Amino acid sequence: MMDKKAHLKKLFNKASHSYDEQCQPQQYIGSKLLRLLMLSSPSSQRIMDLGCGTGLVTAELARTFTYQDFHAIDISNESLCLAAKRLHCLGIKTYEADFDRLSAYGTPFDIIFSNMALHWSTCFISTLSRLSTLLSPHGTLAFSIPLPGTFHELQNAYSRYYFFDQTFIATLLTHCGYDVLIQERETMIYKFSDTVSALRSIKQTGASYASDRRHRSLLGKSFIQPTKVTQLTYVAGFFIAVKRDIHVNQIIRRRNRYRCRKNLY
Repeated sequence: MMDKKAHLKKLFNKASHSYDEQCQPQQYIGSKLLRLLMLSSPSSQRIMDLGCGTGLVTAELARTFTYQDFHAIDISNESLCLAAKRLHCLGIKTYEADFDRLSAYGTPFDIIFSNMALHWSTCFISTLSRLSTLLSPHGTLAFSIPLPGTFHELQNAYSRYYFFDQTFIATLLTHCGYDVLIQERETMIYKFSDTVSALRSIKQTGASYASDRRHRSLLGKSFIQPTKVTQLTYVAGFFIAVKRDIHVNQIIRRRNRYRCRKNLY
């Protein structure tokens, strides 16, 4: 039987060529995460984008910060082929890897960025701890992640997917050696003409795998949706966290800068 990550890789490979047309929610969320990261004023000499997909948000990240070294990582080799073409002119290195099994990449990173990807981890707390070891002493972890309420319209596969809530994620970050600088949430609703269109929008971004440990897929024979679905809800959590060995006064100053800048918007 195909294991979870192999199945996930297969789905994202299959969706790689349709992803850019269907990823409006992911791109919007990634752009907001990037804006929040900018407000936190991180150092940016070495950057990692974890779960880069086809590189749309990665390119936006690269054009925002000045860097010396940039690594883009994804489990899908087909997505990475598209990302490599998009990112080559920006001097970004692409790697196929499973972030549950990340190894050291030489010099630590100043920023690890991950947009709507970390929920695919088989052990979220272990992944957070591992990422901390890849960060420099003043390093920043910036990620977005689905929160409870996401896809609540679906009464079968995704309704059984367990998303961690915002408070619990913040607690995990503290436990894993981070200080949370920024945490926000936003609810977005996307409209569709019919149920098939709604489900196809999920499938064509590779997210049709509902991890209730039974490998159920949307639009598959085992999926039964008794009611019409003409909208899908995304509830996204945004987290900017710094490795705890940064001096506390630096954290306070960065948090205050963020609050001051946020008031300008």
